[in-house]
Amino acid sequence: QYSDFLDIFSMISENDIIFIDEIHNVDYKCFELFYSLLEEFVIDIKIGKELNSQFTRFKVPMFTMICSTTKLSNLPQPFIDRFPIKIFIDNYDEQEIQQIITSINSKFGNNLNDEEIKIISKCSKGTPRIAINIFKRIIDFKNYEKDKFNILNTLEKISIFPLGLELIDIKYLEILKKYNQPVGVNHLAQCLYVDKKMIEDKIEPYLLKMNLIVRTKIGRQLSKDGLDYLNNFHKRKYT
Repeated sequence: QYSDFLDIFSMISENDIIFIDEIHNVDYKCFELFYSLLEEFVIDIKIGKELNSQFTRFKVPMFTMICSTTKLSNLPQPFIDRFPIKIFIDNYDEQEIQQIITSINSKFGNNLNDEEIKIISKCSKGTPRIAINIFKRIIDFKNYEKDKFNILNTLEKISIFPLGLELIDIKYLEILKKYNQPVGVNHLAQCLYVDKKMIEDKIEPYLLKMNLIVRTKIGRQLSKDGLDYLNNFHKRKYT
């Protein structure tokens, strides 16, 4: 919120670093505040109402602002233009995820072997926090089941399927297979009992990345890879 950022910038010191994660979720009013901050290191605050209002300018110590976003197109272009350095970061690959899990595994007493770590990395959707969450759930099962533990059975119990797909992803693909023609996002939302934003922001990006679906102007369709995935789903090939 606007007031939150006013509080933050009123307390910063010289050469502080301000990091704003997922800047696309910030209230749009805040960007007007950012413009003067980034250009002149000042805050212009409106005091009073209507005809009696006036602007008061406050100087702010020099600082560095770093922002991250996965939705660059949602940000105002004037805001983007005020950043001289723009860095585009690729997703984590499997090897990097394995390194993260191996590091965490060592802190947990090396309970998982290399093959189990590899399987978790393949189910993480290239996202460290997903990999860590799966790892912790797997560790709980392994500590409880001991000699009876099998990671593939455990993944099925917690509804994590090959490529890291979850139950809602499978249901999404099955709907497309059932209709065998382009399906609109609003209809998909009704079938899955979720909102349109959930489908567009949370479900579809990974399915598109893995080439399991095709998004067209008239709807979503199952790709050849998506059909192959469903046809071989019963085999549960994680590696």
